[in-house]
Amino acid sequence: MLIVSAFLIMLFIGLPAPSCVTGSSGYQEENTWQESFSVKELQTDFKQFRQFLEESHPRLYRFTPRKTFDSLFEAHYQMINRSMTTQEFYHILIPLVAMVGCGHTSLWTPKGYWDRAPQRMFPLGIHARDGQLFVIHSYNQESPVIYGSQIMSINGQDARSLVDEMLGNIWSDGFIMTKRYRRLNNIFPYLYALNYGYPEGFEIVVQEEGREREIKINPIPRLVITAYRDSLVASGTIRREDLVMELKNELAALLTIRTFAYYDDNKGFNRFIDSSFQVIHDLDIQHLVIDLRGNDGGDPFCSTHLLAYLQKKPVIYFREPYGRYARLNKPLPMAENRFSGKQYYLIDGMCFSTTGHLASLLKYYGLGTFIGEETGA
Repeated sequence: MLIVSAFLIMLFIGLPAPSCVTGSSGYQEENTWQESFSVKELQTDFKQFRQFLEESHPRLYRFTPRKTFDSLFEAHYQMINRSMTTQEFYHILIPLVAMVGCGHTSLWTPKGYWDRAPQRMFPLGIHARDGQLFVIHSYNQESPVIYGSQIMSINGQDARSLVDEMLGNIWSDGFIMTKRYRRLNNIFPYLYALNYGYPEGFEIVVQEEGREREIKINPIPRLVITAYRDSLVASGTIRREDLVMELKNELAALLTIRTFAYYDDNKGFNRFIDSSFQVIHDLDIQHLVIDLRGNDGGDPFCSTHLLAYLQKKPVIYFREPYGRYARLNKPLPMAENRFSGKQYYLIDGMCFSTTGHLASLLKYYGLGTFIGEETGA
């Protein structure tokens, strides 16, 4: 019914699909997405879900004590007192996943769910900040709302309570909020649908130019959202290049690294880093900006290769030997063309996993200046 997945350090472990999974990934009539599952089926799934977390997660009780978690498991299990749809069962499981405090432990819908669900999505792009909602664009290019306006309520629900509830159901490392906000902003229509359903229309109260007014807007198909995002990539508004080195002037360079996920191409990543720092060395660049925004991690062999050029002395990446990365428990060799100028790092809430390790070490050893917001790891 639901797919529970956990990245345990670098290992992906997937929960097998329960026996009550039905349907295909193709579009079906609207009523099929609301198929109900029996109490027995749901209880079986819940037990499998709990067993998976308890047996597979390495630090399940790091942020929520075991006694508290056991009570929560029992309380949520007792909520299964009638047949439920996938969406209703999601509401029972997702708060438990968020309580783990692990950004690598996530819960999402089964394959084909969105193809079967009603094509009635929230039509506005939003930016949530400090419990508030602001309109930043429209997915269908037709907005009756002035961009930058604050949303005070949606279908009668106060925006602040809506944001608080949705943030509480988003997984993240520890108590870090930046990634939760980033995820909420990136996929707000999807999270809204999972939390509140698919209404025939939306009545929103917005504050525009110092006054409030009520506006009725129509939902949009999911494919409109997909097309909008594709158009941003095609127009160059969103850049997809993962590795870019740019010279800004005779003294400054910008190194953009959107991912360290080169598990099958360490050598290719290393060649990019080596050639970039060769140019930086040859041109005697004194100021280096490394843009890590949106980098959700990857292979520590990649992040350590970068760190070798930034460190002032050989540093240790992992405190203890770890699997195939055991040698990263030893001091990293210094790179031949190590950068000795001023370092600046652009970071945001989507910096995660391996990027979080790297940022922590850069900060711990005082290697440069951070610009942005708290990382998501």
